[in-house]
This record gives sequence, C-alpha cells and structure tokens, in this order.
Amino acid sequence: MEAKKKKSKIWIFLAIIVVLFVILFGGYMVYEKVINEESEAKEENTTTEEKEEDESEEILNVDSEEVQDLIEGIKVSDISTDLTGYYYLHDNITKDTLDNQIKLIVGLQKSYRQDESITAISKTQMTTNIQSVFGKDMTYQDENIDAACYGTAANYNSQNQTYELIGGCGGMFIPYYHSKVVSATRTKDSIIIDEKAIYADFNTDTWDGVSEVPMKLYTPDQKTLITDTTDATYSQHEDEFIDRYQDQLPIYRYTFKLEDGNYYFDSVEKVIE
Repeated sequence: MEAKKKKSKIWIFLAIIVVLFVILFGGYMVYEKVINEESEAKEENTTTEEKEEDESEEILNVDSEEVQDLIEGIKVSDISTDLTGYYYLHDNITKDTLDNQIKLIVGLQKSYRQDESITAISKTQMTTNIQSVFGKDMTYQDENIDAACYGTAANYNSQNQTYELIGGCGGMFIPYYHSKVVSATRTKDSIIIDEKAIYADFNTDTWDGVSEVPMKLYTPDQKTLITDTTDATYSQHEDEFIDRYQDQLPIYRYTFKLEDGNYYFDSVEKVIE
C-alpha cells in the first residue's frame, strides 16, 4: 500500500513537471512569435519609410517648362537697373524680405510677356500677377517702378489705379548676368532649384576700338574676378563658361513651396560648396 502511494506521488510529480514544461514552452513560443512579428513590423515600417522618403524626391529636368517657368518668373530682365542682380547680391532672401520693386517688376513682366503690346495694367491685374508668383498672402505697395526698359518700368496712376508702362532700353557695353539652372528637385511640398551665374562686365578702358571688346567675368556678387576674356570668346558660350568655372561659383538655391496645387516662391539662399 505504501509503495503504491509512493508510486502515485511520483506520477503526480512527473505530471506537474510535464505541465510546467508545456506552459513554459508554449509561453516561449508565443513570446518568440510576438517578438519576431514586432521586429518584422519595425523592419517593414523602416523600409516603407525609407521607400516613401526616396519616392518623395524626384529629380526634374532642368530644361522642363515647369522648372524654367518658375525660375524665369521671378527674375528681373531689365538690364539697366541694379535690381537685375538682386538675388545674387544677397546671401538670403525670403518672400517676406523681398524688395517691393522686385514684386512690382515681376508682376508687370508677367503681363508684358503674355502681350508685349500692352501699355498699362490695372492694379487688380498687378495683384493677381504678384500673388500668382509669390502666394495668395503676398502684399505690396503701389508705387512707380523705377526700371529702364519698356516692360519693366511703369508709373502708377493712383486716380485710375493703373500701372502705365514707360521707358526703353539702349546703350552699348552694358554689364549683364548669365545664369544656368544646374539641378532641380521636387520634394513632398517643394520644388528646389539650384542655379549658378556669372557677372560679365565689358572692359572698355583697355579697348582699342577695333578688336573684340575685352571682358571681365566675376562671381555673381561682383566681388571676385574669375577671368579676363573677350566678347567673341564669351558671347554665345556663356553656359560653357559656367561649366568651366563652376567650382568658383556659389549655388543660389531657390525654394518654391506647394500650396493649393501651385508652387510659389518662398526663398533663395547662397550656398558655398
């Protein structure tokens, strides 16, 4: 009888051991499954995030209409005003620090490019043009536009609330800028355009009046001489000169922010590589 009880206790003990083993093994398997699933989920999320980040950046064709329209739409084409190099003479410009004359010239040029026969544009049209480039919240002050070329210069008639075009361009050996877009990228909420430029100034002091006109090429801020050349060498080959001296030229990085399906100028900054 005593032996039977002893044998029964052994079986009970073994049963308890088996139950405990099953419970521990089952718990371990559940733990492993949960940990693996969480690990796989984290890896999947990380991969998805990296993929989304990669897909959120799109390299754009620098010669595309979209890129060229954005960059040309904010430029000042008047060759006889200091505002021509406005973006290159500052290290950083935002739409909030933009000179009022730039806003007006950009607004006037938008209508002039569409119809070069215009003689005036209304204040309402000026507002529409400016806000189409700089955003719906952009404000400006009505005043005369002190440029020189027809299409960028105008007097403001406060009585009629119109900008009346004036001016005309002429002259010889006028310094000028040449610029080239070197890259363009679309991100989730912006288009970023990188541009390089050269300032070309005719050196008539040493010109003999017969041979090709000497020129000096400077960095866009007009502070550093890059090289002496001649009009014949440089003219029609401006892009090649920018490529040749690109290491000496800073990048001007323009950011256009996406808002309601349109891209508006937000800022430009000088970037030294």
